[in-house]
Amino acid sequence: MSNVASASSGAIALVPLANDQHAASAGCGPTIRAVDPRRYDRHEWDSEMARVGGSVRSTHAHLRGLSLKRPWRPTRSFAVTLVGETRPIGYFTLRRKGSVWEFYDGLRLAPEHAHRWDAAMASSLAACGPAIYRYGWTWSPEPSREAALRGIAGVEVLATVEAVVQGIDFANWPSWEAYRAAISQNAKRNARKFEARLREAPVVMRRGARSLVDLWHLVRMRREMYARKGIAFGALGALAGHLANLLACPRDGLIASVRGDERVAAIMRLVEHLETTYYFEGSHIPGEEGAAWYLTLAVLQRAYRAAPFGKFLMGFYIVGDELAEGLIRSRTSLRVTNWPTAIVTFAWQPPAAPATREPDQAALAQHDRPVPRALTPEAA
Repeated sequence: MSNVASASSGAIALVPLANDQHAASAGCGPTIRAVDPRRYDRHEWDSEMARVGGSVRSTHAHLRGLSLKRPWRPTRSFAVTLVGETRPIGYFTLRRKGSVWEFYDGLRLAPEHAHRWDAAMASSLAACGPAIYRYGWTWSPEPSREAALRGIAGVEVLATVEAVVQGIDFANWPSWEAYRAAISQNAKRNARKFEARLREAPVVMRRGARSLVDLWHLVRMRREMYARKGIAFGALGALAGHLANLLACPRDGLIASVRGDERVAAIMRLVEHLETTYYFEGSHIPGEEGAAWYLTLAVLQRAYRAAPFGKFLMGFYIVGDELAEGLIRSRTSLRVTNWPTAIVTFAWQPPAAPATREPDQAALAQHDRPVPRALTPEAA
């Protein structure tokens, strides 16, 4: 198999092999083979992803949903297997964005094979070929892989964006009561004030098709929030994206809201995956900060009851971004944990091997032949 892609062009020699066919084996390193999630039962695939620590981005439904949201972006999934074994030790998915191939959910290895990450990445790059890659996700608490990538032969780091993922690590508290006691008194006081104004303040949580009724409220309130800040917001695009997410992942998505004075006062869009809850976005009407705190405490309690050792991820900030100070201060009220991470863009080329004999001119001529269209990702 010839890797005849150019890193500068952003192309990649991803041969669309049939499921379970071997793609490459770099020396004594792990073997990389192409897999197609669509050929797996949903429960079987999701069980494998849970075994290797995949996030919501690796679920069967989410990967299927990518074809609904942006079908023009090529996506390829791969399994990492030790030579001589059959059960994969890990998986990764590559998705093209412009001229860059993104490790969409990182390189996920089973915990007992975590020490093989460097070797697995080296084999993965050798299998997929020269290109520009990006590693890291701003919602993943995975530590920065910049140092490890720099240690792989053929890698040239082009840019690194340092970020901090923030969220509540429930394992730090022995009970919900202990965690609630640690929360800022100001936050709890604001929540109580909102609750006291109403005879009842029921939090409504809807999942799947039932949450359609809340989508417009979410988009409308966020549009109004951005308008107050003087920031453009594409309401129709946001609504279309939410609908695509809903169709692809009806089981994971959740919209929580609370009403005050006969209208939605605060709203949050969440995704629940195994022991992690992602708080992706939310809003509240002006003057109803208490409603936002009341709703936040309610969904936090729900998340804790479901996974006492889980995580509630609230978002991220880019290191050095002064505009994030207010957001950081608000999250600190909830006693968040900070997980430093990084998004690393890098190029990979096969490292030059020392010449030991005269090159085989016939082999070079064979190598320089154009790649058949059937072996290009665009033909897949």
